[in-house]
Amino acid sequence: MLRGAFPRWALFAARLVTACILAAAGAPAAARADNCQLLRYTFQPDCFRAPDSAACAQKVEKLDLGPQIAVWIETGDHHYVKPLMVTNGVAARGLGNRPGEWNFLSGPKFPYGKRPMALPIWAHANNRLYPQIVMQDGMEDWLGWHENHSSEDPYYCRPVRASEINVDAITCPTKFNSAKGRFDMTKPMVYYPPRNDLSMFTSKDCDQLFASEPCQRDAEMYSTMNDLDAVAAATPPYGRLYTGTWPVPAALAPGDYAVMVEVSKEYDGNGAHMHPAFEDRGRRGAPAGDGAARRRRDGPRPGQRRAVRRRQPWARRRRRRWRHGRRWGRAGRL
Repeated sequence: MLRGAFPRWALFAARLVTACILAAAGAPAAARADNCQLLRYTFQPDCFRAPDSAACAQKVEKLDLGPQIAVWIETGDHHYVKPLMVTNGVAARGLGNRPGEWNFLSGPKFPYGKRPMALPIWAHANNRLYPQIVMQDGMEDWLGWHENHSSEDPYYCRPVRASEINVDAITCPTKFNSAKGRFDMTKPMVYYPPRNDLSMFTSKDCDQLFASEPCQRDAEMYSTMNDLDAVAAATPPYGRLYTGTWPVPAALAPGDYAVMVEVSKEYDGNGAHMHPAFEDRGRRGAPAGDGAARRRRDGPRPGQRRAVRRRQPWARRRRRRWRHGRRWGRAGRL
């Protein structure tokens, strides 16, 4: 961990170590340098810590649900090559492209609200566009009252009250039926894929409300559009090193390459990023959860860039701290 290498508001620290694994350890140095076949990278994210505290802070008012992380390769002159690892929230659960307003409040396994600010630097570098997902009934600003087009959800929970949250084991208090959404081709395309964990569908998942079978269900196409299966990974636990590898293609041209890391975290401690959550205008009096985690805003996201030379036996140990991404995730610039 690089305690002190990043300001405290970053809510994470990670030491990125890269190494090029040689094809033949006993070969002469010149030959080994030309036969590098495996890139290995290692980092360790750090948890949120209260001021002047060495312990991880985990409480209802400031849940630490782990960061979203993306690791990818780009050329020395900033041309994208390939993703190496993207955490499941974005890669498998549709965090960046799902029904609901982008600034809905948040909580454990919160079901709605697309988050374009999740990993914007990686998403724009990846440069893949997907149809935008909206509620089947078009009520994007309603957190609840979608029962007529909701089916059982294999992962997400209903919005929960503070009294229902167990900080030691984030689980759903009950089974939850969610609206899976549909494509809206009248809206701009987005840089995040839909979720890929849906396999069972009912008539309530039809794009048109109250449609009978057979019907059009865009949700059935989500998994086929999502192309991140091979690089999807769980968020690494705190206090442990995460190591990934990438078999270097033989066709990769000689030259300088960089291992890029983007880390995005909820509950930025920077006072400039405390924004009020969107209030559901369709609540009809009864709250859909009291918003125990109301300030879900991904703030500045420092990254690291590690230079790697294709024909050197070991990576150059050069690290550079970069600036943060755009607050709302509308661009991939730093």
